Amino acid sequence: MTEQQNLDTVPQMAVDAPLSVAAAGRAAGDVSSVLLIRTIVAAVATIVLVVAAVLLFRHGVRPDHFPAFLSGTTSTVITRYSAPWIAGAAGAALLAGLCFTSVTVDLFRRVRWQRARRRA
Repeated sequence: MTEQQNLDTVPQMAVDAPLSVAAAGRAAGDVSSVLLIRTIVAAVATIVLVVAAVLLFRHGVRPDHFPAFLSGTTSTVITRYSAPWIAGAAGAALLAGLCFTSVTVDLFRRVRWQRARRRA
């Protein structure tokens, strides 16, 4: 092998020059802000998706009143289940769970990031 072939596979430095203290501080602040914004957006999305899941499920389960089948009763209630609405509720609940996971992970990362910044 020649020297020219080895140059392509040699690990390269990610950054040519180290960051200044001011630039590193700005970058750390930006990361902290991004994590906070992502946490807030995911928390709002979690709440909206949970409400949507409840509404979809309530729409999918419907009691219907029919004439009395038994003597001595005024009506018979038969509950009907609509699979598409319940499946939509399950999908919304799944997305709410994923958003809640995103909230907890981003919150955990933000707390760890702030602790590391305070130590430094």
